[in-house]
Amino acid sequence: MYPAPSDHSVERELEALRPDQHKAVEAVRANGFVLIPDVLSQRECDYYVTLISELAKKSKTYIGGYLRESDIMEKQLGFSKLLDHPDTYPIAKHLLGGYARIMSTEAIVRTEADDDPVRWHEDGPNCPSYRSLANPAPTCQVKIGYFLNDVSSEDSGNLVVMPKSHLLPYGPPSDLPLGALADGALQIRAKAGTAVIFHSALWHCVQPNSSKAARKSLYYGYCLPWMAPFDRHASSHALKSLLTGERRNLLMDFEHPGTNWVLIRETWRGDPRLAVASPFRMGYELAVRRLKKLKRAILGNSIN
Repeated sequence: MYPAPSDHSVERELEALRPDQHKAVEAVRANGFVLIPDVLSQRECDYYVTLISELAKKSKTYIGGYLRESDIMEKQLGFSKLLDHPDTYPIAKHLLGGYARIMSTEAIVRTEADDDPVRWHEDGPNCPSYRSLANPAPTCQVKIGYFLNDVSSEDSGNLVVMPKSHLLPYGPPSDLPLGALADGALQIRAKAGTAVIFHSALWHCVQPNSSKAARKSLYYGYCLPWMAPFDRHASSHALKSLLTGERRNLLMDFEHPGTNWVLIRETWRGDPRLAVASPFRMGYELAVRRLKKLKRAILGNSIN
């Protein structure tokens, strides 16, 4: 028998987790979710609330009240700062086996006057679902949510979860009572700046917001590198040019999964030389690369 190959870089990353992060990983594996308090300061919460307000102003459909905006990094670069938050992202990456890409980014506002009821559900595809792959459902997708205002009361439009439901061989039944009325359900009550990390197969829903204050939150979904993103396709050149390091890696743009895991150095989407601040320079390099590709197609691969 030959020994299994190992990825030493991934092993080093997994070993680098803090003790509290190891506990968080085990909590998600056991219960399907974990709360991480004090991830964001009040100043940071205020900053992201301001970004959400700017998103709402630019929205062509927003008329006040409920807001659910997707692919938010492309619309406000500041949201990219949470892509690899040191208190939360390493936990999600560990749960995914040491490899991850960003799957979705959302900003949500829920108000008393205008809210969107969310029934019990699991995250992920329906054709087929993750549960069809194995029992219990494999960890293909992990979500991190950030609460930007206080949701410690019962009427704040709270996230509601069913602990340990990710270990069940089936999803939530259609007649399950909504929210906290369901037997065994748990309302997530938290202070501003708290993060929640949960497994995609965890049953969850949202209570209506009957308070006078708008509930504002952000959600970042992560998945395995070869999976398709949920609310985005190839990243814009502007976004890629302004991100570096792990944040850029998490975009994971590639022509096809076979060109991954070295971040597709042979395709223009993954070429680090395109990560430049000047849009003109970026456009020039892209044009040159495309012309070279066309020349090879016409004259053959032996021509440089």
